[in-house]
Amino acid sequence: MMNKKYYLLLFLLLLTPSLIIPRVYGFNDILDMQEGIPKFYLVALNKSESIGIHTTRQGYGNFCLFWFNQRPMESFINPDKSIDNKIFTQPTLVQYNLSINPSIVYTANETKIFYLQIVLANNGSDILTLTSTKDLTNYYLPQIPGYSFELTVIVSIVALLFSIIIYKRKFSNYKKNS
Repeated sequence: MMNKKYYLLLFLLLLTPSLIIPRVYGFNDILDMQEGIPKFYLVALNKSESIGIHTTRQGYGNFCLFWFNQRPMESFINPDKSIDNKIFTQPTLVQYNLSINPSIVYTANETKIFYLQIVLANNGSDILTLTSTKDLTNYYLPQIPGYSFELTVIVSIVALLFSIIIYKRKFSNYKKNS
């Protein structure tokens, strides 16, 4: 009887490692996206390090993935919410995928930060499940366009000149009334 208990205990001890659920490390995000409004992520990769990015849509939206090796300075979204064709000629665009459930698999050729842009191109709003083999960090491009340096200098000079003219008129009127 005692031998059976030891065999059962030994069997259970040997069976225990097979019952442990393996942990899968990665990134998972569920995005409620609107048409023409991009989402941006970044990730640091070492040379020869690979990343796999996969998406699954819930509805009928057409999603696009764009992979950059430098930070994009604009979203390349037209006012009518379509994708500007200039994005495809960017020298910093390394890879893109416009398929139904787009994915990107990339191996870095140098150590640097890479950028992912996700765009819902058409068919209204949709929910996207984004999974990655590496942790991604969400970041934002400013939605407010900036003013050119030249325009800012010209407006500042004109404002300064008007201020000086108004000041001189008020000062001369003040002297006349005193």
